[in-house]
Amino acid sequence: MDGISKNLLAGVNIYLNNKKVISKTNERGEFIIKKLARTNKNDTLLFSYIGYSIKKVSISDLKENENKVYLFKDTLSLKEITVISNKLTLDPSIKYEKMAPLK
Repeated sequence: MDGISKNLLAGVNIYLNNKKVISKTNERGEFIIKKLARTNKNDTLLFSYIGYSIKKVSISDLKENENKVYLFKDTLSLKEITVISNKLTLDPSIKYEKMAPLK
């Protein structure tokens, strides 16, 4: 959930102990962590979403906060990049179709 607007965030990646994605939030901001019984209460969940700061929450803290996690927008500016291609011809392995003109 967005920490300021309280809008739900769909597609937040959830990692267990910084290793692999174990879940993602759905369109209602909900998530399910399978095999939670195999985790330790001190294990850490990491919530990651583009444009937001990463949030680390222990499993015990998650339960205390009624499974609510608030993410805040990250104001970090990214450096500008330039993409240059020297390829001037179309790839013949891709099929192209001529489209009809707009009316």
